[in-house]
Amino acid sequence: MFSRSIANDLFLCAGIFVVAYYVFRIAFMFVDLFLKPGKSLTDYGAGKGDWAVITGATDGIGAALAKVFAQRKLNLFLISRSQEKLETEKTKLEGLGVSVKILPVDFSKATEADWNSIRNALKPLPVSILVNCVGISHEFPKPFEEEDEERCQTIIDLNVMALTKMTRIVIPKMKSRKNGLIINMGSFASLIPSPFLAMYSGSKAFVKSFSTALGAELKPHGILVQHINTAYVVSKMSKVRNPSWTTPMPKDYAVSMVEHLSNGCGSVDPFTSVPFVSHALMNFVIENCLPRIFWLDYNYNMLSGIRKRALNKAAKEKAAAIKSQ
Repeated sequence: MFSRSIANDLFLCAGIFVVAYYVFRIAFMFVDLFLKPGKSLTDYGAGKGDWAVITGATDGIGAALAKVFAQRKLNLFLISRSQEKLETEKTKLEGLGVSVKILPVDFSKATEADWNSIRNALKPLPVSILVNCVGISHEFPKPFEEEDEERCQTIIDLNVMALTKMTRIVIPKMKSRKNGLIINMGSFASLIPSPFLAMYSGSKAFVKSFSTALGAELKPHGILVQHINTAYVVSKMSKVRNPSWTTPMPKDYAVSMVEHLSNGCGSVDPFTSVPFVSHALMNFVIENCLPRIFWLDYNYNMLSGIRKRALNKAAKEKAAAIKSQ
């Protein structure tokens, strides 16, 4: 009887501990999302003449962040592939009262001359922020062995090599000033590996792990590394055109990112933030509810369906083209 009583007490204590743990986790998530202010951009030179460097700056989240930064009076150095788009963005952003420099670089084909151009252009500037936003995914879900090698290499070049090389360039400048912010755009594909998007999923797993390791390395130097765990946002990459509660417009997502700088918003991973409310809730459920194999199988089935629809669409377009000849 005594041992049974002890066992009951132990189970009760364990139950109270588990419940308390998740209550506190939920409470901290809501505090981060709704009550606790993130770090201010003024801590990183906004309104003081400092510069933010943004790759992939002419579309999607990159372009939206550039506008938010300009509104907060950060000077901008924009890097993207299209000279024409860069010129358009430059004109619009200068109208907000900040200095804007542009440099066209195709990171999928970047040469050493391109990298030297970036280094030389950034050398005289007081850079306090880097946003690694350039990236690419697969055209549609494919088995790994069927994806062409050029696309696989481009994913590595943009999602991994461009990010690491840009980061290497700015770190010495930030260390010398003992201040800096490095934002690496991640994906839920690092949280739940994505069958049929293996190269993209693997590249984003690298971004997450790299950001976590680098965050711990640079924290003593006053540099914050922030891995942004992102679900769907309306963009060319996501191929989602209409916003919803779970799929925001880039401008709304960018504002949420800036408002929650340094806040984890429910993530258990150090130096990771899930700044949009619906994404934070999704992230919490995935991290804490049901085994990972459930979510892996869910992704497999979802992406299998997307692949099937993409193949059917391609077949119909091919048949229509043949018929029109």
